[in-house]
Amino acid sequence: MTIVSQTSAATREALGPTLVRLAREGLDIVVVDADLGVSTTARVFAKEFPDRFFTVGIAEQNMIGVAAGLAAAGKTV
Repeated sequence: MTIVSQTSAATREALGPTLVRLAREGLDIVVVDADLGVSTTARVFAKEFPDRFFTVGIAEQNMIGVAAGLAAAGKTV
């Protein structure tokens, strides 16, 4: 998949809206967050797709395990 943007934005500002756009376009993705949803704007995705957003708190090592499990179950993480 190639994503081309005609505008520039900081990564943290573009992440949430881009994830929402991809999900609206039919990409079956889930988001795993380490309590950074506010600063990365991933909360935008969480508001629109709460059943596809998982937060693990400040535990990045656990986030990797959760993401690996979701991927093993066939999810795009």
